[in-house]
Amino acid sequence: MNNICPVCGSERNEVLYEVSCDDSARHFIVNRKCERFSQLRTHLENLWGANSCCVLRCGDCGFSYANPYIGGDKKFYDLAYQRNTDAYPTWKFEFQETFNFLSSLCLERLEDFPVLEVGAGDGAFIRKLTEIVPSNFIWATEFSDYGAQQIRKLGVQVSQVDFREQEEWDNKFAAICLFQVLEHLDDIPKTFEAINRITRENAYLFIAVPNNKRIDFNESNGALLDMPPNHIGRYTENSFKVIAQKFGWTIEDYKIEPASLKSFLDEFALYKYLRNTQTDNSLDYLIESSRLLRKLFKNSRVAHLKKLYRAKIAMHYQEALGSSQWIALHKKSHE
Repeated sequence: MNNICPVCGSERNEVLYEVSCDDSARHFIVNRKCERFSQLRTHLENLWGANSCCVLRCGDCGFSYANPYIGGDKKFYDLAYQRNTDAYPTWKFEFQETFNFLSSLCLERLEDFPVLEVGAGDGAFIRKLTEIVPSNFIWATEFSDYGAQQIRKLGVQVSQVDFREQEEWDNKFAAICLFQVLEHLDDIPKTFEAINRITRENAYLFIAVPNNKRIDFNESNGALLDMPPNHIGRYTENSFKVIAQKFGWTIEDYKIEPASLKSFLDEFALYKYLRNTQTDNSLDYLIESSRLLRKLFKNSRVAHLKKLYRAKIAMHYQEALGSSQWIALHKKSHE
């Protein structure tokens, strides 16, 4: 266990909550009786080297982090998620902001402007990016076989390994995109040292992570926890300022996704329902545990939760805002 903030090194912190291996496994798999649940719980004990994990918040930079600060590995994700090919987003706030930023650069420059997207899904952003950057100047990493296959159809080179291990990419990229990736990664120095190594001078870095204010609202109102070891870092604007200064970047732009009452309410009600399913013998647990009951009653149950929380969401959604925060950084010149 290490209570030192992974971003700023401060030892001032508060404990937000503690979860057991059983709690974490239950977050991802409702049915405690299935073999996959037992395997996941055992793997979490091995991964953490303990039977529980704390989530701490730094008293200086505001970064929240899992302790132990260990990201999920391939075995964790194989056990925790049963992925569907239709689970990838089609278009997102951070895609649009990054596309707008790159479009504002000199188009001639983009003819020799290698871009890397880390964790590119099935290529939703890349499809649009090819309008301004030739496909032979775009690279991607994606662990999913399905996602990598879809990206290759766009004429883009795909690597299915950790970008931090790609030694042949030294000084290669003019821009890197990490959309909803950084919150999964441990070892912040290794991550940004790799980014610095594989980017050119004056490169751009575009990062999107979950909105910490939205997570705080969900957790404080009984919706899903931002559960480790899936998400192990909860970034703030201030923590990005520390990272930029420490690793040689300047912040060009920072935005939080605007809020929509409907989307906020839709997400909160679903997350509240899913959190309820983690309590044995609750109504929502019983519904979720049966395929028939789930088909008959889940939608009406979530609709009921929307009605129940609508007034509270309407009062606070503009404070918490949307699901993502986005930041554009520019690599400092060595001159």
